[in-house]
Amino acid sequence: MSKSIGKYVYDEKNLIGSGAFGKVYRGLDTEKQMEVAIKVSSTKNVRKEVLAIIQNEIQVMKRLEHPNLIQLYDVFEQNEEKIVVMELCKRDLKDLLTKRNLHENEVLHIVLQLVTGLKELVRLGLLHRDIKPANCFECGGIFKLGDFGSVVEADYSGKKLMKQQFGTLAYEAPQMMMKDKYSVKCDIWSLGILIYESLFGQLPWQCQSEGQYLRAIKTWGVRFPMGKRISNECKDFMLRCLVIQENNRMDWDQLFEHRWLNIKENERKFNNSLVFEQIEDQLLDHLNEVATQQHFHPEESFQRYDFDNKGVLDYLKFERFLIQFDPRLTKKEMMAIFLHLDKHKKNVIDLSQFQQIFRK
Repeated sequence: MSKSIGKYVYDEKNLIGSGAFGKVYRGLDTEKQMEVAIKVSSTKNVRKEVLAIIQNEIQVMKRLEHPNLIQLYDVFEQNEEKIVVMELCKRDLKDLLTKRNLHENEVLHIVLQLVTGLKELVRLGLLHRDIKPANCFECGGIFKLGDFGSVVEADYSGKKLMKQQFGTLAYEAPQMMMKDKYSVKCDIWSLGILIYESLFGQLPWQCQSEGQYLRAIKTWGVRFPMGKRISNECKDFMLRCLVIQENNRMDWDQLFEHRWLNIKENERKFNNSLVFEQIEDQLLDHLNEVATQQHFHPEESFQRYDFDNKGVLDYLKFERFLIQFDPRLTKKEMMAIFLHLDKHKKNVIDLSQFQQIFRK
């Protein structure tokens, strides 16, 4: 059904997104003949906290005028609905990442634009608190940060900490997950997770629950998957973002001045690339090292994951074991290990093959 408000028209058939705080439609500015995004949020029988988030996003967007931040055009209120008209973007970074992993140059191109938008938020004393691929939008080839309902005024001197929980679990800083007080450095952690996911197609830690995720972060350091060409400067940037203790995590000035964001492509340093056989060898070395640290017993683990007592593990059972064994392994690495062990191509491995992982 077609609807109009002011100079804007939209059809409810043209839904482009929906969430906890409203639905977003593709609309048209009839005067400029320009496509827009129209977000419709019901204000009827809605909790005060939700209304506050909706109103906060509007007030924040009224302060923003920057090419790397989604722009607000108009706000209306009618029939117990809050209607926000804003810049339309064709896709977000999450959409892009579902299609393929990105090369470092592509990620850097995106991050430089997002960081430019973040500089403006820092200048205004605003903290986003929900940086993730789904909130990074591509508009005409330009990447912009959006979804400002979580934004709060913050103290960038670091003297005043925050306690309110906000954000998305996978991208939350550890302090948020632990429900501790946190500083403006929480967005730096989230940016580090976003970069890692953009490069490797998965999070640094693979876990099924909040408790597992937090334990993995505390137990395991950041690990870079083998076989992908990433510069030392890029790795250093991610490592400095993903420091658990806020006091040791780089601050915003250090982030803006970091070498990865400021040097030319031909100045970046890379370690030598590995051929596939070397990657397999390094993976086995890595598994042996982890097993030693954990005082690992192969027979016990094999029996635990051979829950139907068939004497073999198929790939899904083996994958489940590896996720628990080291949640930093990528799916590609897990498959490479399985194929290496399954030399007879039976799509299962027995105990003797399983034990080979730890005998190199």
